[in-house]
Amino acid sequence: MKEFLGNSYHIIIEATTITFLVIVMMIFLEYLNTLSNGRSVYKLKKSPTKQLLLSTLLGAVPGCGGGFAVVSLYSHKIVTFGALCAAMIASCGDESLFMISLLPSKYLMVLATTIICGFVVGYIINLILFITGKSLINEGCKDGYEIHDEDRVKTFSIFKISSYRKLKYASRERIIILSAILTFITILTISIFLDNNDSGSLLITEGKINIIFLLIGIYTLLKTATTSDHFIKEHIFKHIVKQHLLQTLMWSLGALIVCNILLQFNDIERVVNSHTAYTPMLILLASIIGIIPTSGPHLIFVILAFNGTIPLYILTTNMIAQQGHVSLPLLSHNRKSWFYSKIVCCLVAIIYGYIGYTIG
Repeated sequence: MKEFLGNSYHIIIEATTITFLVIVMMIFLEYLNTLSNGRSVYKLKKSPTKQLLLSTLLGAVPGCGGGFAVVSLYSHKIVTFGALCAAMIASCGDESLFMISLLPSKYLMVLATTIICGFVVGYIINLILFITGKSLINEGCKDGYEIHDEDRVKTFSIFKISSYRKLKYASRERIIILSAILTFITILTISIFLDNNDSGSLLITEGKINIIFLLIGIYTLLKTATTSDHFIKEHIFKHIVKQHLLQTLMWSLGALIVCNILLQFNDIERVVNSHTAYTPMLILLASIIGIIPTSGPHLIFVILAFNGTIPLYILTTNMIAQQGHVSLPLLSHNRKSWFYSKIVCCLVAIIYGYIGYTIG
């Protein structure tokens, strides 16, 4: 319990960071949607195949940022449940960063497998839902990405000085959102600085991926400083902040606390090592551990694969089942979708694992 209390600070920071990233991604996507007058969202909505391809590739991005973007699209009724599952299967969470460092050639094989499995399974799910007449789009969020008449009147360029004059009479909502985004940028900048001073030799480090999100954060900050009061109040504050901020933070925090408590009473590494002689049971265990909605516990499979203790297909089994932190914001927005997506990932992981065991 003392160890758990000692980790409380890190849990709060982790949950807050996840929330910041998710909310900033939501705001960024709102801006992209209005920038194209809704055309980008409309085109994506009309093509489930494009949704599958985009979601799978985003899920495959090392770390959790790409997966967060897909969850944001799904929560706003832009991509289908099949596309969501494709991203979940393709995502390996932060464990992908360790695989790049420890076993890069094997990582490429794992990545290729998760991408193919994700796309194929997503396509099958969409086909089943279409044949059965079920809705392909999530119904969890009250509002999708919308374009109001006020959004079509005038756009404000972030490159014109005149666009920033409204900051002189900034509303309370604009100040709050600007402060939050600036905090997010500061956290990422510190993280990048620390990673750049690290002596590690990762081909793709978390810091380098954070640079992408830093650029997104800067763009979002500038757009928030220059956009209309209508957009600030209706799209960002009324929709994203009021509907998504608190529940994302609370569910992320709650899930991380539960995971931390479970890890205090269960030595996952000891359990895994004790079953290495029983491969079928280990496949099932790798899939079940994949349910844990956080990064960290799954590293044991990366280490075991690096040491040659387990075959590659068992590592891949765990990577298919788990998504790192990606599923946490989905848990806050739509528990039903979270539950079904976890079932899909685990079933696919178990099937793949036992196929690998039979062939191998």
